[in-house]
Amino acid sequence: MSDSDSPGRRAVVWSRLFVEILLVIGVALVVYFGYVRERGPRHLKLALVTWTQDPFWQPLLRGAQDYADKSNVDLTIVQSTPEVDVQTQHIKDLLNSGIDGIAVSPNDANAQHDILLQAANKVPLVTFDTDAPDSNRKRFVGIDNYAAGRICAGELTEVMPDGGPVLISVGSVTMQHGRQRRQGVIDELLGRGFDRDREADAVDAVLKGPKFTVVATATDGGVPSKAVDAIAAALRAHPETKGIVGLFSYSASAAIDAIKQVGRNPNDFKIVSFDASDETQAALEAGAIHASIVQDSYRCGYETMEVLANEARGVARGPAELSPILYVGIDVLTTKNLALLRSSGAVDTPSGASSTQPSSP
Repeated sequence: MSDSDSPGRRAVVWSRLFVEILLVIGVALVVYFGYVRERGPRHLKLALVTWTQDPFWQPLLRGAQDYADKSNVDLTIVQSTPEVDVQTQHIKDLLNSGIDGIAVSPNDANAQHDILLQAANKVPLVTFDTDAPDSNRKRFVGIDNYAAGRICAGELTEVMPDGGPVLISVGSVTMQHGRQRRQGVIDELLGRGFDRDREADAVDAVLKGPKFTVVATATDGGVPSKAVDAIAAALRAHPETKGIVGLFSYSASAAIDAIKQVGRNPNDFKIVSFDASDETQAALEAGAIHASIVQDSYRCGYETMEVLANEARGVARGPAELSPILYVGIDVLTTKNLALLRSSGAVDTPSGASSTQPSSP
């Protein structure tokens, strides 16, 4: 028997062949997992910053967290307060924490211009609910606040067909959403054309139209308790007021409390509002409010996080994503559709309230 046929020689050959096969398999696995197999999304640390701690944010925060949970995102949620300095410090702290992107509802875009610009130059910045278009933010996610203001005013004209004196309650007109909602209301009530870029009317002006007169705008800085006092003061100064438009989540319930504070009956006023707080829904069911404009807050939160994550990961935008603004939808909440919107999840059902749509007679 030759040496080449010896058992030892054959063992060496098979060992070498086995090693070569393992090397080939190893290279194939590296190529597959490194270049062929579809990779999951890159892990990100993102943050979302509100400007108040109002319960209004809860559906939006759920939407943001739901996106984060399924998209390899560690989400830090900061519910700030209406003070500019407080929210600004929160943004600074996040920038120093190694965050990959920030979504913020800015308290005052003008006063916070420098910190927002600093954030946008360091990480992708997305605004939501209220915008800061001069901040170099990547996109804004929210409703068309000007159009929503006009829709809100349209609801008031249904219950005040003959017009009359109207009071507007808004947390802030330095914030884009408060300013645009108010202007939309004014333009609709005064019969003006649709113009998102119209210069805002002075807050202290009495504005007269063919049928309606805006007698005052009560501001409160985003503090519900201050809203009651501001509305009460405006009602004392303008006892002729017949209609009230509340533009923030707490404005309608604050208006009802203010009416009672000045010794009047809420039934003597026609009230329309924004959002769907528990108090607003209760007032709607009681007939104290005619209608409320409700934004799709869950979608706003979900889309905000998706947009921010895509920007942080460098995902190319498609043709439908080139706009710097992503609008989400709204509903007009009334007693007729309240149960339906609760059952569909479009608005949160208050504890103890029914979400069942009543059957048709």
